[in-house]
Amino acid sequence: MELRRGLEAHLLPSIERIGAFATRSDAQVASQFATPPRSRNQAAFVTRAANLLDVARAHQDTLTRNGLARSHIAELANGLAEFRDATAQAQVRKQHHHDTRTKLERAVAELIKVLGLLDAYNRVRFRRDAALLGRWTALRTIGRVASPRAKRGEESSEPAPGASSPPGTTGTPVAPSETALASSRDDEDPPREGRPRAAA
Repeated sequence: MELRRGLEAHLLPSIERIGAFATRSDAQVASQFATPPRSRNQAAFVTRAANLLDVARAHQDTLTRNGLARSHIAELANGLAEFRDATAQAQVRKQHHHDTRTKLERAVAELIKVLGLLDAYNRVRFRRDAALLGRWTALRTIGRVASPRAKRGEESSEPAPGASSPPGTTGTPVAPSETALASSRDDEDPPREGRPRAAA
């Protein structure tokens, strides 16, 4: 935007005015120097500047005889090229930001699924110990706060940190039955790799 403002504030108006005056005897050529309506669209700006540059180059001698410095045309060409490069780089950065954000959202969604399985397992694992169940509930709530895109309905049904919640509470994953965990050695053993998937 700084590059564009610089071109629009000085070079473009100067070339347009001198060009329209220098070619006033030829209405068709003079009309090509007429100032078009301003547009916030970047593509429209590039088209306007490129067209003006082509016309100025074609009538360079006439414009310089009427007061336009030859360096102004070269400055316009360089400024337009710099603006195009900056615009292209901005588009690349914007696309990279979009792709990175999409990957992050997918990773968070997958993590929430894994935590849901772990929650279902721990609700059965700590069902006989209200203190441990309350601590786990508090930790699970911290994870929910870290996910701002969690559904509002699910957030509203979360118990307060430190509060115990029986298995099967609305808005939380349903705990697996004891039969599904019968193959484990002890309900109090730490979860092993693959057990949350089996519990699910």
